[in-house]
Amino acid sequence: LWGSSFEGDWHPPYGPWVEALGDVARSLDPARLRRDLGAGAPVLARLLPELAATLGDVPAPAPLGPEEERFRLFDAVAQFLVAVARHRPVVLVLDDLHWTDRDSLQLLAYCGRFVARTGLVLVGAYRDAPLDLGDPLADTLAVLCRQDGYEHLALGGLSPGEVADYLARATRQPPPAALVRAIHAETGGNPFYLRQLWRHLVDERVAVQQHGR
Repeated sequence: LWGSSFEGDWHPPYGPWVEALGDVARSLDPARLRRDLGAGAPVLARLLPELAATLGDVPAPAPLGPEEERFRLFDAVAQFLVAVARHRPVVLVLDDLHWTDRDSLQLLAYCGRFVARTGLVLVGAYRDAPLDLGDPLADTLAVLCRQDGYEHLALGGLSPGEVADYLARATRQPPPAALVRAIHAETGGNPFYLRQLWRHLVDERVAVQQHGR
C-alpha cells in the first residue's frame, strides 16, 4: 500500500492514509472487506466515502468528543490493517513524511504499536534534514523509535557507478565518463534529481540517444 504527501500550505485530512487505505479497500471483495472492517466500518466510512458504495448503507458512528473521535479513528485504522495482515503480509509505505500533516503523523505513531505482533510493515520516507524540537515529524520519530521492530535506514545518493548504470539503462549504451562525473556532481546522486536532469538534457537535445528515439 502506498500513500504520499505533497508540498504546500494545505493538506487534505489524513491524505496519505486515504490514498493507501483506499487501495486496500478496493482490492478486497465486499464480504472480506466487511469482515476486516468489523466494528470500525462506520468510522472508516467517514474517512473513505467509497466504502459506502461497496458495502451499501453504513450507519453513522455515534458522536463523541474530539479526542475520543480521534482515538476511535486511529484504532479503527489500526485494527483494519491488523485484520488484513492476518490473511497476507501488508507493507504500507508513507512517502514524503516531511510534508505530512500532524494528524497523519500521529496516526502513524499509533499504528506503529501493532507492527511487532502482526504481519504488518510500516515504511516512512522523509528527507534527512535537521528537525526542530517540537516538529510533528520529530515527535513521531521519537515515539516510533521506542517501538519493538523499529529500524532507521539512512539512504545516501547513488554512487558514480550507479549513476553510470542508470544512464546506461536510459540510453541503452555506456555513457561517457565525463557525463557521469558531471551529472553525479550536479545531483549528488539523488535519484529524483538525476532523473529530472537527464530528462531536461534529452528534452533540450543536449544529450542524444544513438539507439532508438
